[in-house]
Order: sequence, then structure tokens, then C-alpha cells
Amino acid sequence: MRLSIYFIVIFLGALNPINAVAKETKLLPLQEYTAKNNLEDPAVTEYVLTRCSALYLSISKVLDNSENFNATGDGFLKLSAQLLEVIIQLKTEAGQKNANKQAIKAIDGIYNLYMEEAHANWMKSGVYFDGYLKDDIAICQIIMGAKP
Repeated sequence: MRLSIYFIVIFLGALNPINAVAKETKLLPLQEYTAKNNLEDPAVTEYVLTRCSALYLSISKVLDNSENFNATGDGFLKLSAQLLEVIIQLKTEAGQKNANKQAIKAIDGIYNLYMEEAHANWMKSGVYFDGYLKDDIAICQIIMGAKP
């Protein structure tokens, strides 16, 4: 399952021309986004879940590339997949066609932004998930109600 999700994300990332434009912008920290938007709005909820899924996928990728990959990396990947299922359900309930493809495409775009930020952090401080990425992880953990 882990490999199939990873390959889907990589494949869609290569096909997604929006990623080239999106990479020029930085993500608004989730803390600011949630403070400015109503979490009861389904579109806001979907976006936050998409961000968390992409963040968990990027954490899994970083851990997968390290010598210390263990159940934690796999746990983050599973959380990402669980959120993907919820997002697809939300899109389907909203009547959106191609919900699977749309959800994966959205996650992929944000995943790429998170990975760019993580690599930039690594180059500056030797820590991948620092600054607002660290705060985003905390918010996603609250939303999910648990750590992997």
C-alpha cells in the first residue's frame, strides 16, 4: 500500500503543471489559516485535511530516506492514506467528479511545497521540520487526535 500511494503521488506530480507555479509561493502556516477561516466550512476542512495528508506524506518520505526509518515513518504514511480517504469522501459527497484524482493532485502539490520547505530548513539548520512546519505538525496531530 505504501508503495502504491507513493507512486501515485510521484506520477501525478510529474503530470501536474500547477506544481511549477505553486512552488513559487510559500504555504500559509496552518495556525494562521485556521485562525482566519471557519473550520466548519467543508472547503476549509477539506483544505486542512489535505495539508495534513501532504505533511504526513512528506514526513514519511524524509524518514524513508534516513537510516532511522521505522514504524514511525510507516505510521505517518498510514495517517496520510487515512486522510486521503476522508478527503475523497468529502469531495464525493460534494458531488465532485474524479474525486480520487482531484484529492491526490491537491495533496501532491502541497506535498511538493512541504518538501521544498523541509529541504530548505535542512540546508539552513540541519532540521527538516522546523519553523511553521513544526507548528503544522502539532496542529495536524491535534486534528488526528494522536501521534503515529
